Amino acid sequence: MRHVYGNVDLSRFSCPNKDCKNFGRRGASFVRVKSYYGPRKTAFIVCRICNKGYSETRDTPFFHLRVSDEKLVAILTSLTRGGGVRSTAAVVGVDQNTVMRIGEVAGAHAKKLHDHLVTNLKVDQIQADEIYTFVAKKGSRRNPKRKA
Repeated sequence: MRHVYGNVDLSRFSCPNKDCKNFGRRGASFVRVKSYYGPRKTAFIVCRICNKGYSETRDTPFFHLRVSDEKLVAILTSLTRGGGVRSTAAVVGVDQNTVMRIGEVAGAHAKKLHDHLVTNLKVDQIQADEIYTFVAKKGSRRNPKRKA
């Protein structure tokens, strides 16, 4: 059963304390919203047993960000479609450092998620596409003493 408190779906959250008996158990019967904070009204969630608290955006690319959700999605969409840092910053209306930081945080989060999900694969076949790349040296940069 889904329990929604304000705009927060509590069925997605569990206690983060490994020593608590509610650790890993999801739902409103195990956690509650204590308060909201910040300009985005982020929920601060606590365990009903041990009172360990955490942000609803903990362990997500949204954690500790000051940009709106709409700008975050626009930045990530632009970057994943091959947009450059400068052009993304100009289109969205944020600083280049913000785009870089969000890209780094989202990339690290994606890597962590990928490493968690893609483990212990049992496959019968692997098909790999080859990419051929040619790297040439310009004549002025060649070392004449080195054999090719």
